[in-house]
Amino acid sequence: MNNESDQSRSQTKPAEPVNRSDEQRLIAALSYVGILFLVPLLYSKKDEEIKFHLRQGIVLFVADVVVSFVGWIPIVGWLLVILALVVSIYGFIQAWQGVRWEIPFLSKYARQIKL
Repeated sequence: MNNESDQSRSQTKPAEPVNRSDEQRLIAALSYVGILFLVPLLYSKKDEEIKFHLRQGIVLFVADVVVSFVGWIPIVGWLLVILALVVSIYGFIQAWQGVRWEIPFLSKYARQIKL
């Protein structure tokens, strides 16, 4: 019974930073900067931490492209553009700090990408 409570606590724990080099954290963070997701794509052959952020960066890039088409719509489009920018910045910061942060609503699509 104690083992079950330990497992449930570990699942609800907030994400903890992973000990990574500055280069690895920068490469992972670039996943959230538009087309620069191509840099981690070339670098991420075996690094699972970079692949995690890369998958999210790819999905975020596709969402950014879609949002750019509706961005010209007053108010709603502008809010979506601002939201996409905030998510990109937050994802960059989390990756730089070595934290795995899943993008709400988009992470389920990111998990489906095979790298």
